[in-house]
Amino acid sequence: MKKLIKNNKTGKLATKEVPVPHLKDGYLLVQNHYSALSVGTESSQVQLAEKNLLQKARSRPEEFKKVIDLVKTEGIISAYKKAMNKLELPSPLGYSSAGRVLEVGGGIEGFKKGDRVACGGCGHAEVIAVPKNLCVKVPDDVDLKQAAFTTIASIAMQGVRLADVKLGDNVVVIGLGIVGQITLQLIGASGAKAIGIDIDKDVVDYTRSFGVLAFQRNERSLFDKLSSLTGGYGADKVIITAGTSSNDPIEFAAGVLRDKGHITVVGGVSMDLPREPFYEKELSLNVSRSYGPGRYDVNYEEKGQDYPIGFVRWTEKRNMEAVLELMEINRLDLKKLITDLFPFSKAPDAYKKIKDAKVSVTGALLEYDQKVETRRKIVLASPKKKNGIGKTEINIGFIGAGSYAQKFLLPNLAKHKSVNFTGLSTATGMNADHIGRKYGFNYITTDAEEIMGDDSINCVFIATRHNLHAKLVISALKEDKHVYVEKPMGIKDTEIEEIMEAWKESKGTLTVGFNRRFSPFIKKTKSFLKGHAGPLAINYRVNAGYLPPDHWAHDPELGGGRIVGEACHFVDLCAFIAESEIERFSVEAINSTEERIPDEDTSIISLKFKNGSIATISYFSNGNDRLPKERIEVFCENSSVVIDDFKKCKFFSGRKVKNFNLRKQDKGQKNEIEEYLEMLKAGEPLIPAEELFSVSKAVLEMKNLVKD
Repeated sequence: MKKLIKNNKTGKLATKEVPVPHLKDGYLLVQNHYSALSVGTESSQVQLAEKNLLQKARSRPEEFKKVIDLVKTEGIISAYKKAMNKLELPSPLGYSSAGRVLEVGGGIEGFKKGDRVACGGCGHAEVIAVPKNLCVKVPDDVDLKQAAFTTIASIAMQGVRLADVKLGDNVVVIGLGIVGQITLQLIGASGAKAIGIDIDKDVVDYTRSFGVLAFQRNERSLFDKLSSLTGGYGADKVIITAGTSSNDPIEFAAGVLRDKGHITVVGGVSMDLPREPFYEKELSLNVSRSYGPGRYDVNYEEKGQDYPIGFVRWTEKRNMEAVLELMEINRLDLKKLITDLFPFSKAPDAYKKIKDAKVSVTGALLEYDQKVETRRKIVLASPKKKNGIGKTEINIGFIGAGSYAQKFLLPNLAKHKSVNFTGLSTATGMNADHIGRKYGFNYITTDAEEIMGDDSINCVFIATRHNLHAKLVISALKEDKHVYVEKPMGIKDTEIEEIMEAWKESKGTLTVGFNRRFSPFIKKTKSFLKGHAGPLAINYRVNAGYLPPDHWAHDPELGGGRIVGEACHFVDLCAFIAESEIERFSVEAINSTEERIPDEDTSIISLKFKNGSIATISYFSNGNDRLPKERIEVFCENSSVVIDDFKKCKFFSGRKVKNFNLRKQDKGQKNEIEEYLEMLKAGEPLIPAEELFSVSKAVLEMKNLVKD
C-alpha cells in the first residue's frame, strides 16, 4: 500500500510503498476511497517543514530548548546529529477520510467487512488502522466524497456546540476556509443568522455565491453594516475559524459583539485579549478542542473507552455521527464545497496547487485507486552475506523503532560490519520504510511474527512499548533466538515467570538493556573498589523529571509505571556495584497532590544486600529540570566515589582526590552493544540471567508496595 509522507527536514512530499498497518484489538483496517485535505492545517505543516533550521528553531522554541539542553549533556556534535535524525523522520498528513472496512479487530461490535465508514485521525494512505471510537458508519444515501469531510466537519460542529448557538442568534464567523464554510452551514441549520468575514475578497465572493451573508475584513463601513444586520445590538456570538498569528480576529470579535457576548476560538490565532472591550462588555471566551470530548484522551481514542452519554452527550464519535445524519437529510451539503479532486498518486502536486493558488482552495479531496496490494512485508534489498564474529553470523531482527532505538541501539549496531540488519518490524510502516532504508534492512514488516518465523534471524532486538516486551521475548526464546530486550523485561509477575520457563527451554540467550553497568565511570568505579573488602554504602539520586499524567509510561497496562519502567535501571546498577543479591527492600513514596500523578513518581527505595551493603535510591519527579539527572555516591573503608550525570567522576582515597571528566555524557550504551556482540561470539550471557530475574521481580514487588 502507499502512504503520503512528509519529510520534516525539507518539506518534500512523496507517496511511499509501506506495509499495511498492524491490526490491533479495538481497531479496524479501512481501505480509503477518499481523504480530505485540511488546507489550512496541512499547508502550515508543510510550510514549517520547508523552513531552514533557524526558521524552524524560531517557530518551535520549546523543541529548540530541548536541543540546547542536549548540547549541555552530550556535546554539540551529538546534539546536532540527534536533532538531524529527528528531522529526517517522516510524518503523515491528513486526518479525515472515508472508505470501506477490510478487517475488524478483536473487541469490536457493530462493524463488519465491507461497511462504508468515515474515519478520523489516520492520514492520507490507501489503507489505515482506525480506533473504533474514531470510525462511524456512513448512511447509504451519503456519498463517500462528502463523508470524507466528516472529521473536519466535526471540528466545526464542536465549535458551534461550544458557542451555544440558539434560534435567532446573530453569529459572526471569522475565517472562511473549509471549517468556516461548514460552520456557516451548521449555524444556518441551527436556526440562527450566519455572517461570514474573511480577508480574501475572492473567498468572500465564493461564500456569497451560496446565498450566505459575507464581508471582506477591510470593507468600508463594515462595523456599521454588521450593526445594522444585528438590529443595532451587535453579534451574540463570534466563532473564529481563521488561522493566523495576528491578533486582529480577537480584537475584531470584541468590537462587533454585543454586551455579554461570547467568542469561541476554533482556529489557531493569537489571543492577546484587549482588556477594555472585554471589561466594558463583560465578554466571555472559550477554546474549542478539535472534534469534541475524547480528543487527546488515550483511554477514549486508543483504548476505545466511551464516555457515558448521560454525562457527555457529544463525544468525538457522536459528533461525527451527527455530521453524517445532517448530510443524510440534506441539512449539511458539502458537495458544493468540493472544488478539487486529485488522484492519490498526484498528492504532492495537489499541495503544490494549493500553495500556488491565487484563490484559496476550499474543499480538496484525494481519490484512491481501489486496486491495492495489502502486503504486511516489503522486501527492500537482497540479503547481503557478511563475515560474522568468529563462527557466528549475527542476523538481526529488530522489533520497534522508537526514539531510544534510533538514538542508541541502531547507530551503535551499525558500526559493526559483522551485523546483518535482516528484518525490521514496526506497528506502522511509515517509520519502518525510512529506518529500513537508512540502515540497510533486507525487509520491513508490520507483523512481528515475520521476524520470529525467519530462520535466518538468530538475534532479536525488542524496543517496543513495555507491555509487548514479555510476549515478544517468550516468542523469540521459543524459536531459540538470542534476545536483547530494552528494560523492563516485563510489567507483570506472571510475565517474568513465563519468561523464566521459556529461557530454561531455549537455546538462545537473554539480555536486558541495563546499559549503565557498561559506563566508563562504572567500570572505573568497580576497579577502584576492587581492593576494598568491606560492604558498600550507595546513595543514588535521580532527578527523573515530570511526566504528564496521560503519558503512556504511567499506564499500568502499557508502561507499568516508572518504578518498573525506569527505576529498574538504578536498582540493577546498585546491585551490580555492590556485587551482591538483594536481600530485602522497602519503598516510601510521596503523597502526591496531583491525583492523576502516581505517588511512585517521587519515592525513596532502600536496598539491603546479602553481603551487608546498603543502597538508597532517591527517585524524584518533582525537581527542577536544570538540575542534572543522576548523581551516584559510593562509600567504603575511608574511600568514596562521586559520579555526576556520567560526565564527571571523583575518587577519594585517603588524602588523594582523582578527577575524571568526559566531553559528553556516556551511560554505557556503546560499550554495552560492543560487549553484547562479543558475548554472542563466545556464546556466554552478557548479564547473568539470575541477576536479570532478581531485579525484575524486585521492582515489580516495589511497585506493589506503593499502589494507590
